Amino acid sequence: MLIETLGIEAYGEDWPRKFGVTVKDLAWWRKKQAREAVRRGAGVAEPRLIYFSTFFDLERIVLDNWTVFEPVFGDSTRTGVYLEKLRELRNPDAHHRALTTSEKALIEGIAGELRTQITRHMSRRDTPDEYFPVRGGCLSWHGPEVLHSSLRDAVIERCGCSTKAVRCTR
Repeated sequence: MLIETLGIEAYGEDWPRKFGVTVKDLAWWRKKQAREAVRRGAGVAEPRLIYFSTFFDLERIVLDNWTVFEPVFGDSTRTGVYLEKLRELRNPDAHHRALTTSEKALIEGIAGELRTQITRHMSRRDTPDEYFPVRGGCLSWHGPEVLHSSLRDAVIERCGCSTKAVRCTR
């Protein structure tokens, strides 16, 4: 979801091409998507094409388009090492080997770090306006007249209204 979201923001609907995804890669993703739709039958098939990419595709997109992903991951060298190590250790069944306890711990640690970076980045993007639309400079609220004090204070601060009620007259 991160790659698609940042891609659309940076380049619009043409983000796969702008991120360097080849026509051949897109065709392969679409073929896998079509097979999934057939396998799922009446079930809901995944509509997002990026879900049919490989780990290598995702790694290449992030590292080759670092200016788009730098705000999320910060350090390109560390991120590159993390992704390379995950690629090396992924899917042990396909390579007929079992992961050691330390390899499993390493995967969990790296995945946890990357998830935390993504979560922090995405949460910084959220604003109260996404959840509570502002109209006329004040919060439009259709619930209880008093919000939790921290949200109420944020609304009053943003609005500049001195009233202590959620609805103000401005």
